[in-house]
Amino acid sequence: MTDTVVPSPIVHELLNQNNYEDWSLRVKTYLLAKDLWDVVEATTEPPKREDGEVKFKAWSKSNAEALHSIQVSCGADTFSLIRGTSTAKVAWDILAEKLKPAEASQATGTGEISDDHTNNNSNIVEAEQENDAIEESSHEGDEDNHVNQTIKDFVRRGDWDAAMELLKRHPKAVTAIIGEDGTILHWAVFFKKVDIAKELVHLMRPKDLEIKNSIGLTALHLVITGIPESVELAKCMVEKNKKLLSIVFPPEKINPLMAAKTTPLLMAQDYEGGEKMAQYLYSVTPLETLNDSDCATLIIDGFRFKRFGKINIQMIIIISGALIFFGII
Repeated sequence: MTDTVVPSPIVHELLNQNNYEDWSLRVKTYLLAKDLWDVVEATTEPPKREDGEVKFKAWSKSNAEALHSIQVSCGADTFSLIRGTSTAKVAWDILAEKLKPAEASQATGTGEISDDHTNNNSNIVEAEQENDAIEESSHEGDEDNHVNQTIKDFVRRGDWDAAMELLKRHPKAVTAIIGEDGTILHWAVFFKKVDIAKELVHLMRPKDLEIKNSIGLTALHLVITGIPESVELAKCMVEKNKKLLSIVFPPEKINPLMAAKTTPLLMAQDYEGGEKMAQYLYSVTPLETLNDSDCATLIIDGFRFKRFGKINIQMIIIISGALIFFGII
């Protein structure tokens, strides 16, 4: 028996007699990402050499790349179906004709039907249509999941051009939740792909930056805790949506005994190596949003990490002023 599992960036399983639907979805997504799908779905005749050398060579190159991608994704038995084919479109159409599962056709009868039978038949048709809609929706969901995972893989590899190509065709993927770990922006931060993360921020709407992962972290929170040196990325996010400064992380989900809520500023000050991040967030966080507990926390963390800069000095002044006002000192 031939082993169909291959270490391929295109498919996880070579095409056989039983997996055409999954296979075609993966190969199509790959060709879309590589900007080769136009060769396959073309409705006009391919250019000839007399149409222009540049145009002909460009098509020939794209056709060869697309055809090769299809060929190397086939098992031995299915490759034999397209062995003599020279264009990607013809190869794709042959495989679809030979291997795509036939859609169930609805049988029709003749003759006179009673009213009761007509009503029953109508109900059956409606039920079948509803089932078809559910099945179609399920397939769309599967395709969306595959697209999202593919974009995530492109981001992990640092291939922004390929990721962007898919995002253009599937704009909803920008805000899709992938697994339990948030949007593709969350993943870009997790993979420490700062340049890609900046590009994603530009693509997203301000409110999209407020999306949280399964434990309540925005992408900004992940920047602070994962790559605190990336102040420019945090700045890019905050300038687009200043509400991010007041979105708290609920630590009670991790430690139920803690009742406090942690703002991005407090989170940055609490992290070793987060001094520059804390300084930036302090510069854009309205002081009136900080309560006495926040000020005290900033001072304590400042002393803990031996940070005696602007934050600690101003916090000490604020706390001292409050103590004097209430006659405590």
